[in-house]
Amino acid sequence: MKYLIASEGMSIEDSVSPNFLEAPYYLFYDDWLDHFEIISNTIETDSSYVLKKAAESGARTLICGNIDPGSFVAAGLSNMKVGVAPPISGRRAVEMALKRQLLIATAPTVRD
Repeated sequence: MKYLIASEGMSIEDSVSPNFLEAPYYLFYDDWLDHFEIISNTIETDSSYVLKKAAESGARTLICGNIDPGSFVAAGLSNMKVGVAPPISGRRAVEMALKRQLLIATAPTVRD
């Protein structure tokens, strides 16, 4: 399966970011191949573009700590569900998602 992970670092072993928009990095992760691509979140980074690119690569789940209303809607438009992870590693969050133990958001978790 493929995932978009809002990450605090450049590795799948780093913590899931507490906030999607403020994540220092976005990882496009393929658990089958155990491979990921990194996008640095800079002032020029468009979160809608990141979500669209992830969806086009086959990702169906976004993993983050919290998500704002605009990003939640954009994820839905990209046919991605939002997995809300506690402060754990990206790898552990993916393991939880595979076991269906990761909370799936039905609404934004933070306000704009």
